[in-house]
Amino acid sequence: MNIKVRIVNALNGEVVVDHSINVDSTSDIIAQNHQVMAHAYPDCHVNFEMDNGDFIYGIPVNMERDERELSFEDYCAKWYPGVLAMEKQDWDERDSFSY
Repeated sequence: MNIKVRIVNALNGEVVVDHSINVDSTSDIIAQNHQVMAHAYPDCHVNFEMDNGDFIYGIPVNMERDERELSFEDYCAKWYPGVLAMEKQDWDERDSFSY
């Protein structure tokens, strides 16, 4: 089975790994390997796409941890800083709009 492996750092958008591998493994072993890679790259989205149409997409291990440990504001500031900036700009523009 051919697997496309793509690992992208969620904090800065850097593509860390983008290649394909050929394996003779069961889906359980592939899932276990995905977990190992997710922990090896804890700030990254680790995605596997198999040539049979199956896939495993994951959120970063540290993102899951931060969801439990950080306040909502701190979590959003760390993982979605651009969204918060856009949202604030939208609210500022609405506040200045007059009817």
